[in-house]
Amino acid sequence: MALAALTGWRSGSAALALALALTGAALPSAWAEDTPAKSLREQALALYPVDDISSPDRNGDYDIPAGAQADKARQARTLLAQASKEGDKDADRLLGLMLEVGAGGPRDQVAARIHYARSGSRNALWRLGLLHLDGKGGPRNPALARSLFKQSSDQGQIDASYEYGRMVELGLGGPKDPLQARAIYEKTLKWCHGDIAN
Repeated sequence: MALAALTGWRSGSAALALALALTGAALPSAWAEDTPAKSLREQALALYPVDDISSPDRNGDYDIPAGAQADKARQARTLLAQASKEGDKDADRLLGLMLEVGAGGPRDQVAARIHYARSGSRNALWRLGLLHLDGKGGPRNPALARSLFKQSSDQGQIDASYEYGRMVELGLGGPKDPLQARAIYEKTLKWCHGDIAN
């Protein structure tokens, strides 16, 4: 009898859960534990659109989304810092971007360099290369910038391919090689980067 009651409760609770889901009502807190929690990075992105921060223009200025100094941006930055401590490499990339442009707190390009290096993703390496090329957050280092652009380019980052090709073309941070630069430009031309086409 007890087993029948328990089975009836389980099937009844499943039906209730389905009804609540269909009507948009919240599940009881005891059932909410069964749903996987969002990662710290996902929580941060729900608060603030870090990936919407644009690339720098020629003056190094960014199009920072509205609310960059709001409480939600600060909370997102704190969550990304926690995720970084837990080893989330993509959180390092996002945190580096917030630190670089000053979203969710003061600008800290020294720390941005550290988080970009930890991430190692193609976008993080490209941005780290730009910081080294321009001497932001530390000394200017064209040779390291060139190496970082090459690593990022090898992973398929088109903007890094352009930067690497330009450095090879002009002999910045290493030997000048117009033929190699042309090959780099032609290899990436199919993605229609305007500067490469020029």
